Amino acid sequence: MESMKKIYLYICILSLFCACSSNELSLSDQLGYKASIDTVDILQQEYPLIFSCMFGMQGDKQGKIKINKLGIQFPEEVSQERARSLLLHFIETYLDVINSTEELKPHLSNYPFTKENIEFVVYFSAPDGSMSYHPNINVCAFRNGKLIYKTEEEGQTKGYKSIIRESYEEAMEKEKNSLMKN
Repeated sequence: MESMKKIYLYICILSLFCACSSNELSLSDQLGYKASIDTVDILQQEYPLIFSCMFGMQGDKQGKIKINKLGIQFPEEVSQERARSLLLHFIETYLDVINSTEELKPHLSNYPFTKENIEFVVYFSAPDGSMSYHPNINVCAFRNGKLIYKTEEEGQTKGYKSIIRESYEEAMEKEKNSLMKN
């Protein structure tokens, strides 16, 4: 299984290198991708995550970055509380990287970039890379100001067993309360 992860990571890095070195990508796109890679580099120093090569951007009419997107795989089975804590940290790190990259600022549709300007997806798995099943969170995403948690039932072929949504503000309040208890 470890060799498969290394092969997958190699393919992702190679794909990214090819995409970012392409003359077809604008400077805005290249800098947006770089911000995603820099974020992953920082997070990999703290967590055993795997860069899933899911990233992208949505531009405005002037060709500036309106939304930057990033997705990662996290090899840990987690509860909703742990998923929330991780995703909130990942969101803040991503925004910090984007807003502190001087060369990227002129390519952003607005500065500073806010939570409305990013999307972040985390795919959770068991440490051996196999699927993570209910009651553990399988996918956690941040999109349009909402955190979304999804679980899968083993053997399920379509959809999710549960989908839970909460606003960013609700998530922050729950995280704050959780930290105060500990």
